[in-house]
Parts: sequence; structure tokens; C-alpha cells
Amino acid sequence: MWYNISMKILILVLALMIAGCSAPSDKAQIKDFMLSDNTSENVYSTGVERYTCGYFARDVVLNAREQGFEAYRVIITWEGCASHAIVLFKTDSGDIYVDATQGDWWVEIKDGRYYSWSMTDESFHSWWDMPIIDYFIDERL
Repeated sequence: MWYNISMKILILVLALMIAGCSAPSDKAQIKDFMLSDNTSENVYSTGVERYTCGYFARDVVLNAREQGFEAYRVIITWEGCASHAIVLFKTDSGDIYVDATQGDWWVEIKDGRYYSWSMTDESFHSWWDMPIIDYFIDERL
């Protein structure tokens, strides 16, 4: 008897947890999440204790998934340059890209070019206006 009651309670709790987790529906939800997430406060390092863009993107993806958001790490390849990692959010209104390495930045990949601008001051654009060769979702975290 107690087993049946426990299973029913567990199923109810799981249903409530799943119902409470939803993908972000628009840029406003992503901006709220990104500005509350502290990953961008980490220090970029290529030394022995390496923490580069791939780690920034990984940590944002893991934190976003804990919040119930559908997020992925994306690797971008530039001609003659090293690769770069950013985050892709799947939303009701389409794919939205962000970069946590430089702070919290919106990213647009358009016509084979990479553009980024500040989430807090959209008039402030990054120097990352570069042509890209390719980009893909990186399944490794």
C-alpha cells in the first residue's frame, strides 16, 4: 500500500518539476538568465589552469540546462584563426546565440560573418566582425 502511495507522490513531484521547466521563449528570458548567471565573471586563461571560451560555453550550457533551458555549445571556425565556442539557445521564436567569454553578448551569424554586441549596451559592438568558415553544435561537455 505505502509503495503505491509513494509512487503516486513521486510521479506527481516529477510531473510538477517537468511542468516548471520550460525552454526560454524569447530574448528577454535569455537576457535575464545570462545577466543572473555568473559564468562571465570567470577569468579567461590559457595557462596551466586553462579556462578558455570552450569552458565558458560549457558552464553556461550546464547552468542553462539546470534551469530547464535547451542550450548547446557551438564551435565556430574562422579562416586563419583559432576556433571559438559560444552558446546556442533553442527558443519558441528561433535560435539565439550568446557569448559569455567577453561578458554577456548577443551573437548573430549572418551571411558567413560573426557579429556580437553587448546585452547591457546594444550600441557597444565587439571587434568580432569576422568571416567564418563553419560552425557546429559540439555534443561534448
